[in-house]
Order: sequence, then C-alpha cells, then structure tokens
Amino acid sequence: MTCPHCGAMLKIDADEKEAVCEHCGTRILIDYEVHHVQYDNAEEAGYDFEKGRQRAITEAKSQASRQNQKKTEKKGSLLLVLSWIFIFPLPLTSLIMENREMEKSAKYAVIILAWILYLFIGFAYRKSQ
Repeated sequence: MTCPHCGAMLKIDADEKEAVCEHCGTRILIDYEVHHVQYDNAEEAGYDFEKGRQRAITEAKSQASRQNQKKTEKKGSLLLVLSWIFIFPLPLTSLIMENREMEKSAKYAVIILAWILYLFIGFAYRKSQ
C-alpha cells in the first residue's frame, strides 16, 4: 500500500488499525473489512426468477379470464330468463286467444295464470343464479 499524500511505501502491521507514513507522518486508517458477493448459480437464480415472473403473469391473465367468463355467464342467464318470460308465453297467449271453444272470461283467466306462472318460474330461476 502507498501513502495517499506522498506516494511512499507504507509498512502495515496486521494487528494495527492505522498506518503511519515514515516519510511525511500521515496517519491512514486501515479497513480490513472485505465485502464479497457470491455469484454461484447466478444463471440458475436468474432462470428461476424469470420463470416465476412468467408464471405470475399467466396466473393474472387466467384470473382475469375467469372473471370475464363469470360476467358473460351472468349476462347469458339474464337473456335466457328474459326470453323465457317474454318470448315463450307470447305464442301461447296467441293460441289461447284464437281458441273459439273457450269463453272469453276463461281465456283471460288462463292467460293471466300462465303469465303469473311464467313470471314466477323466471324470477325463481334468476334468483337461483
């Protein structure tokens, strides 16, 4: 080691925490602490890190996909219920109204009961989802 002030060679005692330059008298603190970073298996550690990062991205995409699928299923069941309530009873109502053998009051009673039944079934189905 050389003196930072005059450039002369220093004599360093391993037991001492400072050295004194014999030429200019400069005192220099000696730090024996050495920081060592170990790079063993760095390639494998990098590979494992990247593999974990890719897995996290895939899991996040999968979770988002499942959430979108649930929303789509809810929309699909709502459309099914609405079609059950509003499309299926219409032809039945039309057929009952065209029946010439039933009295007018009986026709209306059957239609009202049928619509109440359809609405009940539709709401019960929607509630179960």
